[in-house]
Amino acid sequence: ASKLDVGFVDCDGGLVEGVTCEEACGGDCCVGSGACDYFTGRVAKDGSCDGDHACIKAEIGEVSGQSCVGGSSCKDVLAQSITD
Repeated sequence: ASKLDVGFVDCDGGLVEGVTCEEACGGDCCVGSGACDYFTGRVAKDGSCDGDHACIKAEIGEVSGQSCVGGSSCKDVLAQSITD
């Protein structure tokens, strides 16, 4: 899918409008134990933030292009964007 076709989830402290980022992603991002716990930022529904604690406690403006894949890959990261 091109970047324009991909939906995004806007997380604030691990939540999106009362549900977890993981729930809002519906299996398309934030996959893994605690992958987006306490995460603040915008994550693409393209497989980004995939892995146990992949984006936990991170503050990233935008994660896309299947970035932050693997256990603790972007844990505690502060960044404007992380893309492929």
